Amino acid sequence: MAHRILGVDQAKLTGWAVLNKADGSLVDSGLIDLGGESKPMLVFSQKLAEIIDNYMVNEVVWERLVGKQNTDTVRQLGRYEGVLELLCEDLEIPHFKYPVVTIRSTLGVPNKKIDTARWICNKFDLPYPTNRKGEPTNNKGHPFFNQTDAIAIAYCHYLKGEKRH
Repeated sequence: MAHRILGVDQAKLTGWAVLNKADGSLVDSGLIDLGGESKPMLVFSQKLAEIIDNYMVNEVVWERLVGKQNTDTVRQLGRYEGVLELLCEDLEIPHFKYPVVTIRSTLGVPNKKIDTARWICNKFDLPYPTNRKGEPTNNKGHPFFNQTDAIAIAYCHYLKGEKRH
């Protein structure tokens, strides 16, 4: 049976990524758009449960909340984190959390979302998004960055597991 890690960048536009635990290779990644949902937490849980089932995920990892965000952001992200914990407990799947500084330092990238995305693109041979002028985007609100953050979270966990063995 394959051992797989699900990385989640929880938000209204959630990034997710599945990696093979054996070699850190990217199986798949995508986005869950909760933007117009009347019951976003329920849909969040259902979509993640589908991903866990479809990809036979054995571990789930996400970014740990830190107190530097504003109160509304912490409250909203806390709701997503609660759903993630409940889902993992219900499915009896081990789950882990890392602060963003740990994720980026494990990958060896500066503490910037764009640098992390570039590193992920290079590592996994993914195309970097461009703006209307055809130049690499610096728009941190671009959905692509939610996806690359999820890949970074999962890959950090893979690397941390490698160091333990």
